[in-house]
Amino acid sequence: MKKIMILMLLLVGASTVNAQYNSLGLYNPHFTFNKAEFIPSKLGVNQSKVEFRIIPNGYVYGANSLLSIQTVMYPTTSGIDKAVDNADGHTLFGAGVEIPGVAISYKLGKTKELMTFALTNKTRALGNVLLDDQLLKLAWNGNKQFEGETIKLNKFGASSIAATEIGLGWAMPLKVGALKMRVGANLKYLLAFAGGYVPQSEVLMETATDGRYISFQNLNYQANVALLDDANTFTGNGFAMDLSTTLHFGKEMNASVAVLDIGALTFDKNTYSYTGAGDVNIEGVVIDNIFEDNTFQIDSAILEGFHSENDSGKTFSMGMPSRLVVHLEKNILNGDEVKHGIYLTYIQGFNNIAGTTTRPYFATGYSYSLKKILNVGPTVNYGGYGGFGLGMFLSAKVGPLRIGAGTNAGLSYLIFPSVTKSVDISFMTTWVIGAKKEKAEVPSIE
Repeated sequence: MKKIMILMLLLVGASTVNAQYNSLGLYNPHFTFNKAEFIPSKLGVNQSKVEFRIIPNGYVYGANSLLSIQTVMYPTTSGIDKAVDNADGHTLFGAGVEIPGVAISYKLGKTKELMTFALTNKTRALGNVLLDDQLLKLAWNGNKQFEGETIKLNKFGASSIAATEIGLGWAMPLKVGALKMRVGANLKYLLAFAGGYVPQSEVLMETATDGRYISFQNLNYQANVALLDDANTFTGNGFAMDLSTTLHFGKEMNASVAVLDIGALTFDKNTYSYTGAGDVNIEGVVIDNIFEDNTFQIDSAILEGFHSENDSGKTFSMGMPSRLVVHLEKNILNGDEVKHGIYLTYIQGFNNIAGTTTRPYFATGYSYSLKKILNVGPTVNYGGYGGFGLGMFLSAKVGPLRIGAGTNAGLSYLIFPSVTKSVDISFMTTWVIGAKKEKAEVPSIE
């Protein structure tokens, strides 16, 4: 019965988790706003005077680093046994939805771009859990496997963010000698609906040879939550910033570097904090299998200096999912029209806050443009939460409207369900007004 309960928790976590980044926007020339979410200096790279988004877009994604989609859909104890036994390092779970909302950009300059400004909105609901693999094996198989050992149960942490943001972005072309480049930034004000933060902690566990003595040393934890409140629409706020630079090597190749979500959220309404610290020693416990033996009894439990505290109304802060983005782009032109695009992207999270991970993420994509009316292409990605992913995107131009959809891992789920650990889908729209050709020159800085 207990193993069934753990099985249900693992499946719920694995089937609803947040994972890969929506890198599709970087590879589709129709969607400048989506490019600018990863590379702020890409704002305004199209030929439009005004671009706006009035229909909310969406990106829903799910992945984990433990179970394949096939195991999630058709779970077996043996399948999960194998996944848990092969776990090495730490296991990631999460959950998330992103909804880019209303946005508008305006390009200054009559014959050439001087600067592009944008006002954007996006709502995010993200969450993740980081589990040390030893802790995962303890929960699934019990402590007998660690008999006579002292092990470290570390790298446990969790976080969640539900917030809407208002962004003020800008980008401009520059020329430094013969080098052409763009710089851009996006300042974001965030209003949080709810959030939670459990900083990473660790504990030492010792199991005696005969199994009758278990010791948890330095058992410290801290948990902070801000819950949805009927009296207050928002429970916190904060600021974040995105910065980037793009270097152009001729008309067909460019390289970009960006740092995203530099900032923090502070919660001060409807908050609850829980802390605990100390050592726990348990004697008289012999359990061959914690999930199948329901007859055990605890002879004694000794709490050595262990204390816990609960506090409501306490203000707490948590960082944003900061990450580094490195992006290379090679365009093959047909006259002034981009016919083919080849892309390489590397994303490195600086923390394990909801929305990113310190596991590196690599992606590559290709786009084919049919007279700027139809864009289509495949993508391949690896790393992050879900490991391997194979996807594609498709978009069409209908007058001033650009509309498209895509997936980072949908194809790999259909082709390789036994190894694919992520699924996702995205929907994108934008409207473009005043498209025109512009001179290639940019303002010069000597």
